[in-house]
Amino acid sequence: MPRVSVIVPNYNHARYLPERVASILGQTFADFELILMDDASTDDSRAVIDRLAAGDARIRTLINPANGGSGYKQWNKGVGAAVGEYVWIAESDDSAEPELLARLVEKLDRHPEVGLAYCQSSRINEGGEKTGTLLEWTSDLGTDRWEQDFVAPGAEECRRYLCLKNTIPNASGVVFRRALFEKVGGATDSLRLCADWMLYVQMLLESDLAYVAEPLNQFRVEPTSVTHRSKKDGTNAEESYRMARSIESLVGISPEVIETAREKMFFVWTHPVLKNEVAIPFRRHLRIYREASAFDPRLHRRLAIFFARYFAAKNPWVRRYVPRRGDAL
Repeated sequence: MPRVSVIVPNYNHARYLPERVASILGQTFADFELILMDDASTDDSRAVIDRLAAGDARIRTLINPANGGSGYKQWNKGVGAAVGEYVWIAESDDSAEPELLARLVEKLDRHPEVGLAYCQSSRINEGGEKTGTLLEWTSDLGTDRWEQDFVAPGAEECRRYLCLKNTIPNASGVVFRRALFEKVGGATDSLRLCADWMLYVQMLLESDLAYVAEPLNQFRVEPTSVTHRSKKDGTNAEESYRMARSIESLVGISPEVIETAREKMFFVWTHPVLKNEVAIPFRRHLRIYREASAFDPRLHRRLAIFFARYFAAKNPWVRRYVPRRGDAL
């Protein structure tokens, strides 16, 4: 029986599948099975998957006759078919360095209390060129902790960091225990964007985590991705508020951290609006407002100052009367 089940859930990424699969088959840790999934793609994915599966006995396929409507449903289906002790969900448009599995499996083997291990990620563009790392994603948390390896208590990670944002920002950089995934019930289908974030929180309430600072994962950033669209239509803001509220209720957050969380969630919601970067439907704004008002007792004050700033941005003559960003809300 293989130690690791590698699951590749695919939808319309035929052009990336050969690179994705090559980066898996080229791992220095070779005791794995590879499950290639397809969620009724409309491109050439099925033909590419059939060709790749014919070339290696470790590969098997799971093909959906109709689209399931959610990538997270594919996660649950793939893990349900897995037999390995550990699971690596390797998204179909990402790639990896050859040592990723070896390094993360070693962390899980060495620390039985660790339920999931993850590594730093490089960003790559559509052409596969590296454009930076996701250290930038955590730089606003005012800490250099992600510049070196660590093992940390799971619940404390939720209290201090995961209540502010998803500090495990790319699923392709994570390897976890299959038994733990099953214990927490898998990924929820009630969240369109943040189900991975919720899954990690649920896992870390039951276990610790390990981190490898070397960027062994390569996360492909595409302007047409679900993540990119969700930021523009407000899904990201709505679900971020829901996550902060959930973590507060599950583990409790210190007054200082919860105030920081409120400021960050408000910024996620309003800053793109101020910069004219989004087109959030009115009904979505109402849903965000309901989530925000249940989480933030100072919401109305923040909104009053936001609308003043927004008005000032449209009317330069009133700018000197409006509080600047950074002033107390």
